[in-house]
Amino acid sequence: MGTLRITANFVLIIVGLVLCLGGLLTMQLEFKPFLASESPVEWRVQEIAAGRIDYGLSTSSRELALADCRRATLSLEVRLQPSAIRSSVYSNCLALSDSFAAIQPTLSIAWLTGAIAAAQMRDWPAFNSRMLRSLRSAPNEQWVAEMRISLFEQYYDQLTDDLRAGNRADMLLLTDNDAGLLKLARIFVASPTSQDRIASVIATRPEVTREKFERRVRLVTEEAGH
Repeated sequence: MGTLRITANFVLIIVGLVLCLGGLLTMQLEFKPFLASESPVEWRVQEIAAGRIDYGLSTSSRELALADCRRATLSLEVRLQPSAIRSSVYSNCLALSDSFAAIQPTLSIAWLTGAIAAAQMRDWPAFNSRMLRSLRSAPNEQWVAEMRISLFEQYYDQLTDDLRAGNRADMLLLTDNDAGLLKLARIFVASPTSQDRIASVIATRPEVTREKFERRVRLVTEEAGH
């Protein structure tokens, strides 16, 4: 009986140690994207190009890894790299985004991050398909819509008819609050080719919304020194 009790206690200790070790490894993986987000972008460009993109099991950990990819993909530092490094960053971020989207199809930011990588690769069918999935998976998430609009307007000539309609829907969503109106005002001032599209959306809104937008356009114009 005593031997059995010692054996059982030993097994429990081993199981406890294994669980603790597993927990520590999981925590380490979860925290790696947090640490990467604080790293210099030049270093992250090289790491991502080499395929070293760490993430944990949680959605927040995946979202941080995606943000890390967006930061590197859109950075000046990646544009200064040799073409092989740039291509590796874009393709690795596209693959990462697609893998997250496959696991969690409603993770709109994964589709959007993939679209950003595809745009850098000038793969317009891949860009459009991922933008459409982002739009359909999160039509009412303003923070994602704000990023989508920037891409829609930057690559408007490449959009399908469905995405042009989606761009307008995102603009309408942004007119519902002050932060969204400010985002539209910034695009309006910075991008003359976007002005008619934004103006046509604002014209459909109540007078109070139109007045708020006009005030924000004046504010942004003054800030820009125009």
